[in-house]
Amino acid sequence: MVGKATGGNRLIELLRKEAFEKLRVDDKALGKRVLEWQKARDESMAYCQRKKDQRRFDGQGNFDMNFLKEALTYDLIERKEIIT
Repeated sequence: MVGKATGGNRLIELLRKEAFEKLRVDDKALGKRVLEWQKARDESMAYCQRKKDQRRFDGQGNFDMNFLKEALTYDLIERKEIIT
């Protein structure tokens, strides 16, 4: 053991940032990509907020609930929601 994690959220954030940095400098790991950590984080948070504002989580929104049978993902490169 090299250490005990005392701040789980902090550890996760550091690991994410480290992964982004390694991917940023490795031009063979990914093709087209967005690897600016702050941009990815901010856009992800905005996407989640839009879903909350649309009331997707509580079923009170005005959209087809059958649509949720598919996995929805936000494509940061294309800047749109896609079905995966």
